[in-house]
Amino acid sequence: AVGCVDAKTVHFKLDPSDSHWVKKVDPNGWLKDLGYAWKATSVGKGTRPEIWFKLPEVSSSSGTLRFKWSKDEPGSYGWDSLELYASKDGATWTKIWQSSYWGYVPPSEVTVVVPAGYTHLKFKLVDGDLDWETITLYKDMTLEVEVVSPTPTPTPTPTMPTPGFEAVFALAGLIALAYLLGRRCS
Repeated sequence: AVGCVDAKTVHFKLDPSDSHWVKKVDPNGWLKDLGYAWKATSVGKGTRPEIWFKLPEVSSSSGTLRFKWSKDEPGSYGWDSLELYASKDGATWTKIWQSSYWGYVPPSEVTVVVPAGYTHLKFKLVDGDLDWETITLYKDMTLEVEVVSPTPTPTPTPTMPTPGFEAVFALAGLIALAYLLGRRCS
């Protein structure tokens, strides 16, 4: 039976203290923890930082992830990009969202649909080579997942015979018997 569809909202932080956290990959030490956000400050060549996390809530139905980010300084025209990847197994990744490459982006909220079964995710902070080419990813995240609650199957109630139905037949039988006996006696 088809049930009711309800939305479940989960608030979490992209932080090691949260159960959704998996790890950060930052071999060059370019990812700074600001407390409320992560800031990538890469300079030169090298592996760009990644933040891995898991969303077990999307194991059977898709979800909508909302997060906030920004890049560069006002008036700048730097090259950098924030990318979001998803995976079913944590080994094979699919890019599900990417920011524009060029220019300043003030703090902005993004909404991305995470497909059902893609429980492993990672942000890749691909900032430019100059000091002012930075990406800030805010830690507060929200996930909304559709949850289908099953409709209970009604228990059939036994059908009771109509009260008095048998009495009508018994009375008709008695009248017929009285009639037959009355005919015999006359």
